[in-house]
Amino acid sequence: MSQINLTNIPLEIRDLIIELVITTRVSVPRRPAQMLGRMKSVNPDINPLSNEGYIANSLSLLLVNRQLHAETKAAIGRFLKGAKEETEAGKKRRNLTYTYDIMLVDDSYVWPSHICVPALSSRVDNAVVTIQAFGTCPVTKTSLSGVNAFRSDMGPSEVQWAFYRPLVNLLRDGPGPEMWTSKKPTQHPVIEALSQPGGSNRGITVGTLILDFQKSVDNTITDYIFIKWAANQEGGLFQPWKECRGMPSQIDGWEDVHRIVVRPEWLVSYLTMRLSFMLGMSYHTSQYSSVLFERIGKIEIRLDGANVRVIHIAEKLERLNFNHPRDTFGHLPSEERIAAFQKWKKEVIQLRKDRGLSVVE
Repeated sequence: MSQINLTNIPLEIRDLIIELVITTRVSVPRRPAQMLGRMKSVNPDINPLSNEGYIANSLSLLLVNRQLHAETKAAIGRFLKGAKEETEAGKKRRNLTYTYDIMLVDDSYVWPSHICVPALSSRVDNAVVTIQAFGTCPVTKTSLSGVNAFRSDMGPSEVQWAFYRPLVNLLRDGPGPEMWTSKKPTQHPVIEALSQPGGSNRGITVGTLILDFQKSVDNTITDYIFIKWAANQEGGLFQPWKECRGMPSQIDGWEDVHRIVVRPEWLVSYLTMRLSFMLGMSYHTSQYSSVLFERIGKIEIRLDGANVRVIHIAEKLERLNFNHPRDTFGHLPSEERIAAFQKWKKEVIQLRKDRGLSVVE
């Protein structure tokens, strides 16, 4: 009797094993201590890469032998075929989902992690990103410099940049170590629909981007401080928390407030508001938000797994309309802005159609 191995078991069982390998998730890191070897995305002037190795789940199977190479490619094909198509074996396509985790650490920088990337593709059904906050930036009355990454002088805060970088790097370059770059996006024209007729072949298109803000271990540990402090506050809580981060000597009990880790519901409200502002394609945001229209179908915002909002990008795009040059495309000369916006909108609608994303006709 021959020895049983992966290549001589029934094909149906082998297909299940292959799909299991392709969709295997690594453990989500639960504390920043698990990420000590990771470079921080914090310095805007350098461009370091993560020293964590990265490969797609399917690569190891593709390299075994010709048989597993062919069967793994067939399994990948079931993820990539059209949603209503069926393979010859009658197996329906499965959604291709990329999964990531992002830690916001000490209110200052982010640590993204690849959790599951089954196979490389230019079209992904879902990109799921879990977001947790850990720690607070140490501060005293005499050392306030740089302690509030949520503070901004009419421009984007450092927290916004921290989340924007890995998202845009994923969309423009696809999954890989470049997602960990800490370099701020270029100030030069980056609008794909205008700079590259027909769109770029690099990067990925995401049907649904899911941002799931979750309560972390550090949130739970500081619950008792938060509950005690919140009981004495009137109205919203996020704004007084931010103010205390910047002016502790003027807030009673500031030492305890500084131990409160930013709450997931605050991040939902703050980043959703900032995201909506970006999607307005305004004078200041147009060159940075264009990629969201070009490469995302819709965005789901979740709080501990429960949907709180859905942003339909096609509807946002359809409502965009500008008649005055002070309202959009501020990186271009005034006389070019409205014509450039109109050309951009037309090009983006076609790009979305070509990439299988919804549009409002």
